[in-house]
Amino acid sequence: GSTVFWANALYDLNQVRGGVDKVATHPYWDHAAFQLREGYSPELAEGWLESLGVSYVLVHGPKSTEAYHDFKNVDKWNKLGKTIWQEGGDKIIEIPDASLAWIVELKRLEEVESPESGSDQVALGNYLETKIRPIQTEYEANKIVVSIDKLNEGERIVVAESYDRNWRARDGSKILKDPLGNILIIPSDYSASSISLKYK
Repeated sequence: GSTVFWANALYDLNQVRGGVDKVATHPYWDHAAFQLREGYSPELAEGWLESLGVSYVLVHGPKSTEAYHDFKNVDKWNKLGKTIWQEGGDKIIEIPDASLAWIVELKRLEEVESPESGSDQVALGNYLETKIRPIQTEYEANKIVVSIDKLNEGERIVVAESYDRNWRARDGSKILKDPLGNILIIPSDYSASSISLKYK
């Protein structure tokens, strides 16, 4: 709805979507957006939300006074996540397993094939199965700080942010693209407590 145009101007939050989809840089946003707006599968919708690091979704139901209703098949939103607020035909759904960054098992991630389409539930499921645990992140303008509690051998970091070659790590960590187009960090120092990324 119209919330996408002003939400992050009033609140300190990150939006996966702004007001103009055609300028999106994530290679799978079009695929994900179709499943979220037009698709019938709650499993696919939840999988795409989790892979994009979306923790909350605002859904406008048939009785909502919101002028723009993004979602065609509203019923599927009753079958995923957890409703944490609702009023006047609107509700906010929490995606419990979503986070903006997480630890992955590199060996398993390297075996994952990129989805062929937005309905490729097998590839999407294989991607999400590489997640080991979420980690904390802080966003500030064109900067991301990832907090690391402990990295074990064979573990790497994924950040739900579109990969771009202009992302740089202050400590020299490698920034790569994972099978879904998110940022994959290969740390230069596994004992570091945080890694700072900056877009230059």
